[in-house]
Amino acid sequence: MLLCSTKLFSWFPTKGGISLGEFFIEDRCFAGRPIINAYRVAQDLEMSGCILDESADAFVSDLRRALVQNQQTEALAKLDQTTILYIAPTKLGEDERFRAINWVTLESPGFHAFRDDVRDATMKAFLMHNKIAVPSVQGKIVNTEMFIRHVLTNLQEWL
Repeated sequence: MLLCSTKLFSWFPTKGGISLGEFFIEDRCFAGRPIINAYRVAQDLEMSGCILDESADAFVSDLRRALVQNQQTEALAKLDQTTILYIAPTKLGEDERFRAINWVTLESPGFHAFRDDVRDATMKAFLMHNKIAVPSVQGKIVNTEMFIRHVLTNLQEWL
């Protein structure tokens, strides 16, 4: 189950979580453990981004091992560029290691890879969502900027 708005990719800020499992949808109602898990992991995040919960992380880890064993280097490179390990800040003040979606350098419909000045673009994005005036948001802005810098410093762009 993916609870991550496409708004993230068309100019953040938003938070999202990804979880695996069975869920149910009927009309406008949906329920299931992965929905709850994705919501919880997203709500605890103190930055704009989308992270995987334990079940989704385990799935990606298993997939990664299979790609390594089968020597599928191109698919492995794409996976490693799409989902990255990151020590993400949480509302509890404890930084946790998560697998995050790389929305910074990833080209996708409606979103172009991040190429602007990091600080200015981050501030502009939060301003566009009227998120700058509240002092508690300042930490989220800095944390989001640090995530962007981490991705730009440590990953190579691919298309």
